[in-house]
Amino acid sequence: MGIVCAREQELGARLRAGPLRSDALVRDLLEAVRQGEDVADRVDALHNVLVAVGVPQGLYAYDEHGRTGDRGVHVAGADRGRSAEPVYLCPLGPAARCGRFWWQQGPVPVPRCAVSGDALCRERL
Repeated sequence: MGIVCAREQELGARLRAGPLRSDALVRDLLEAVRQGEDVADRVDALHNVLVAVGVPQGLYAYDEHGRTGDRGVHVAGADRGRSAEPVYLCPLGPAARCGRFWWQQGPVPVPRCAVSGDALCRERL
């Protein structure tokens, strides 16, 4: 869910530009999360549609920054270029089943959750 929240606009634009000409899948998915519904089937449907419209890895092609990412296995404790200090997490918490996170990247506003509209919450690792 974190990727859908972080890349809502980009995913919607990709779907509107494809044969469906609609971003209803993204909007319906976010609304289902707002209503507290199980969204596993909707996430799978979004993934499958993305594959069908030319994104070979579907939803999983996007990392937090909207690009294909480093998704390999990494040694615990190895420096991956990220601070171990503050991290920003989904404001809805674990109940939302959202793994979205964001690392502070200079003096920029904290991203907002596409489901609740609230800013991501600062936590410490």
